[in-house]
Amino acid sequence: MTAGRCLMNSVETKPRILVVDDDPACVELLLQLLSFETVTVRAAHNGEEALAILAQWVPDLVLLDVTLPGMNGYEVCHQLQQSPRTRDVGVLFLTGMDDVTDEERGLQLGALDYITKPFQFGTLRARIRNHLALQLKTRQLESQAQTDALTRIPNRRCFESALEQEWYRCARHGRPISVMMVDVDFFKQFNDHYGHPMGDACLQQVAAILDQGLNRATDLVARIGGEEFAVLLPEADEADLFMLAEQIRRRVESAGIPHPSGHAAGVVTVSIGCCAMLPELGQSLDTLMLSADNNLYTAKALGRNQVVVACGDSGLS
Repeated sequence: MTAGRCLMNSVETKPRILVVDDDPACVELLLQLLSFETVTVRAAHNGEEALAILAQWVPDLVLLDVTLPGMNGYEVCHQLQQSPRTRDVGVLFLTGMDDVTDEERGLQLGALDYITKPFQFGTLRARIRNHLALQLKTRQLESQAQTDALTRIPNRRCFESALEQEWYRCARHGRPISVMMVDVDFFKQFNDHYGHPMGDACLQQVAAILDQGLNRATDLVARIGGEEFAVLLPEADEADLFMLAEQIRRRVESAGIPHPSGHAAGVVTVSIGCCAMLPELGQSLDTLMLSADNNLYTAKALGRNQVVVACGDSGLS
């Protein structure tokens, strides 16, 4: 799984735009305008409908009318800012109100722009393109900041962010969460024998094996430092965890990456420490990581090239 997993919305080739306006004629005009762009567009006719869409589908940009029945555009924008899923979504206010106070209020809420009706199609199109380009560049920079430069999988920062989100989600819904800590066995000897370029290639191959071993969109593998990787498995119990960890261990060994003589297996192997828990609100997620790390230490102490699984304090029965 790539680092995009850690972002609110992964970088896509087709930007997403949500149009929110209670005037059907205005919605139709905006849809016609956007039909000439390479974008995916959805429409809502009030604030409540917009929030329902946003709960399932996160756009890059929202064209938001200020005057809506019920919840107005300012309130919708405020709701977007409060949610981690949508706080980075760009908002362009479209409104018939041209008072400077209204414009200031919209910008203070975090909107990117404030466009008064009736708008010029050419001007609006240019502003939409500019804001989408800025959003794309921002997401690309965020993705780079959360990607390990060597292996091109998520880094520690991305892993910790995803772990925190999934920990609290699983705690709220009473679902299990699991983590693997994976360490390449005798990697220092490998580096000393073959040199750092070959060591880097080895880590890239192991990272690819780990990434390809994950089947669900919610799973995440990250390089957290040196020859150590971590795997996040939301809603996976102890049985699921052991089965996947053992599959990964076997795949790394069967890849047949030669290891210097003196290593028992003759090929590169990994040790894996795992922990499965039912998290509780108010409980530190460090409990999960410490348990997985201790199990990794045990796997290495027992001879390496093996999997050790145990439940945390809030264990699974």
